[in-house]
Amino acid sequence: MNPKKIKSYINIISEDLKEDVDLLECRNVLSTLKYNRLNIDGLGHFKSRNNLIKKSIDKINKDLNGHDTSTFKAYYNKKNLEDKLKLLTNLVDLSNIETKRKNKFKQEKNESKKHLEE
Repeated sequence: MNPKKIKSYINIISEDLKEDVDLLECRNVLSTLKYNRLNIDGLGHFKSRNNLIKKSIDKINKDLNGHDTSTFKAYYNKKNLEDKLKLLTNLVDLSNIETKRKNKFKQEKNESKKHLEE
């Protein structure tokens, strides 16, 4: 059995299931990694995990250090790894910004509670 590509079947599947193509293409949303939280209609909320992202960054860095670029295919693979690394580091930065925002909010909330108690 030969493997098939999802792009050739996504419209047929969406018509059979009577679902939106965007719902079936949530895979694209997950692969672009623009936000650390995702809301997909019908499936729920998803949040990226910092530990897994950091492990992936370490693995990609390790792979890039020993990567050979003597052929065009190897160079293409290296560029893909570099793009993934860029997306993951951007996602870590977004996550750090989000945690700073949450900590600031909690700190202000706790300070306002202290002032109300006094």
